[in-house]
Amino acid sequence: MSDKMPKDVENQMIAALQGLKNLRREQEDKQYKKHWGETQIPFTLTEGLRRYTKTELDTIRKSLEISNASNLKKLDLIELLTERLQTDFCHLSYK
Repeated sequence: MSDKMPKDVENQMIAALQGLKNLRREQEDKQYKKHWGETQIPFTLTEGLRRYTKTELDTIRKSLEISNASNLKKLDLIELLTERLQTDFCHLSYK
């Protein structure tokens, strides 16, 4: 039995891999545009946080070690993060 793959199967696999690379690139571009697309300057912290998904906001919440907030809805989480980030910034600026 030969270890060599038929040429047509090899070509199909190469095409599939290229398609996956293109799809990944498109998804990365979409994500980049979502976060860094056209932004009206100046914008508020709340407006900036609205561009993130709930999962991404939860990651920010965890990095700030905010507990008992995992059940919050996205807008409530944005409000909590905005308050916390502003408070933390004020404490940093007065040190």
